[in-house]
Amino acid sequence: MINIQRVLCPTDLTSQSDEALRYAVALASAYGAKLFLLYCREGHSSTNGKAGTAADHDAEPLFTASLAPHLGLNSFPDFDWQGLVIENVENVGEAIVNEAGKHQID
Repeated sequence: MINIQRVLCPTDLTSQSDEALRYAVALASAYGAKLFLLYCREGHSSTNGKAGTAADHDAEPLFTASLAPHLGLNSFPDFDWQGLVIENVENVGEAIVNEAGKHQID
């Protein structure tokens, strides 16, 4: 039996990411899993690769707006999710893999 407890959905917070987000919400809902939304801001500065929560980076309203159309019968208080933002990412693929390991994504 498959036991999925944590689902990671990288997003660029655009409408092009909505299809993947829809599947991630459905998967997390089906298994009662926690959904982690990950946004990587590309760029260069002295805080290279610094991770934080969506609230730390003022991205929470963007995550909320992206999630809302896909929750269906779920509501925000009932849906277990967390927004993650990584600042100044040079290699997005590597950042996604690192966050997956850090949060023990299934």
